Amino acid sequence: MYDPTHRAHLPAETITATQLGCYSTSVVTALSVQDSNSVIDVIPISSDTIDAQARFILEDIKIRAFKIGAVFGIETLDAIAGIAADYHDLPLISTFGKHFYNHVEVEEPSGGRLYTEMLTDAYLDILAPLSYIAVVDSHYAQQWTSDDFDIHTTDDLIRHILDLGAEYCLVLNERYGSSMRHRLIQCTDREDYFAHDPHIQTPAEFADMVASALACLLANGEKTIDAVNLSLTVALKQIEHQIQLGMGKSQPDRLAYYET
Repeated sequence: MYDPTHRAHLPAETITATQLGCYSTSVVTALSVQDSNSVIDVIPISSDTIDAQARFILEDIKIRAFKIGAVFGIETLDAIAGIAADYHDLPLISTFGKHFYNHVEVEEPSGGRLYTEMLTDAYLDILAPLSYIAVVDSHYAQQWTSDDFDIHTTDDLIRHILDLGAEYCLVLNERYGSSMRHRLIQCTDREDYFAHDPHIQTPAEFADMVASALACLLANGEKTIDAVNLSLTVALKQIEHQIQLGMGKSQPDRLAYYET
């Protein structure tokens, strides 16, 4: 999704890629209409356009990793799945953070809620099996519940993603006593934990920020656990250094990683 405030998604993640010494290419799946305070509309790009642009890039440039963020249509998910299957040897990082499905226009009076449920199920059913690492933000896990898949808790969501075929699930913002932590779970049930300074509050775009850094680090050849550790370091540093661009909320400073 293209965010004109550069708070999250594109083109903000291009700055992160540059910081990490990675050249990024991108395919826009939707345009958001927003300011620094709130999102008021999302305009999806047609699945045919997304498929054509992605394949043009892939036939021209050697890509080493994929990162999938916000997707707003089942046909778009199908197109992405077809591309990912054709390049199954490349790691795909998918995000299960805060979604904005409520901004997708549906003609039927009650269709908004129904389409949200269908899109959530499709996201799980189509994208999760193709993921090398699925990044799940516990703060928004309730948005990914599914009666069809018996997903009612964060643990249900994690187990479903791994059972479908994801190699890893990175769970962000888990409550641990009086503080927070992050957990990397492998499909073999191995778990690794990462500390979180309690004074740093993570915003809605945290999962997207971590996933972007992860894709860059894996593309650069980092081992998975090292890539996870560094991606969390990068995202948390950017969040700790907030900047005020407009009259709305402050936002992460994407240039903060090397300001140490």
